[in-house]
Amino acid sequence: MFRKTYFNFEKIPAHLRLSEEKVKRIVKRKIKELRKYFKRSGFKKAVIGVSGGVDSTLSATLIVKVLGPKNVYFLRIPCLGVSSKEGLVLAERLAKNLKLEKGI
Repeated sequence: MFRKTYFNFEKIPAHLRLSEEKVKRIVKRKIKELRKYFKRSGFKKAVIGVSGGVDSTLSATLIVKVLGPKNVYFLRIPCLGVSSKEGLVLAERLAKNLKLEKGI
């Protein structure tokens, strides 16, 4: 799987570092919160903007975990002719990895 490092984890100050277990707990809590939100609001599907960057990658991954790939539409934020080719490739690769079939 393609992985690009955006920052050096070793440069993160010790007081800001999280253990793997702490990260797992945070992710589980966020998924639970998102499930409650979707249930409370009555939404069964979502549209999410995907740029291929860290923020949209995390957001898309969490929403797919909550709703399943068949209920998530992705909007590719990078635009051909405006964004870098790499951004377009990363957004497409993310959609493929998350098994998102419905794109806008």
